[in-house]
Amino acid sequence: GADKQYIAGEFVKAIYQVDPATRPRDIERALRMMVPNSALLFARYLKQTGVLDKQRAESWQSVWTPQDISVDGVDPYTVRVIGKQEITKMIAGATQQETRQLSLTLKLAADPQRRADRNLGSGFLIASFDYKELGTPSSSEVATDR
Repeated sequence: GADKQYIAGEFVKAIYQVDPATRPRDIERALRMMVPNSALLFARYLKQTGVLDKQRAESWQSVWTPQDISVDGVDPYTVRVIGKQEITKMIAGATQQETRQLSLTLKLAADPQRRADRNLGSGFLIASFDYKELGTPSSSEVATDR
């Protein structure tokens, strides 16, 4: 399970730990960790929602702290990640801080390339993930390859 926990943890961190200096590289890295079809869907989602532009415009910086990463007891290809995202952003010249706790469910797939650079030597790729903000009832499915 350590390989699965490792890639899940790194994937989530690449998305939720925002450093303006490395943002494009981090997103590219996250996309490389995904099943190609899902990576396409996720890239399209990022474009359509304008989330990266918004983060750039508001000078987002955030620290991601994983609190729990565990492989599902029933489905060995499902990994759950719970963590805290502490965001600092600038809106209309004022600094705003926001903390949210997220619960993510990641579906993994075996990488046909086995242990490769793109999967950080784990042998797995991210097939889909969804997240919900704890303390809020809504859950959004992001990239799904059914």
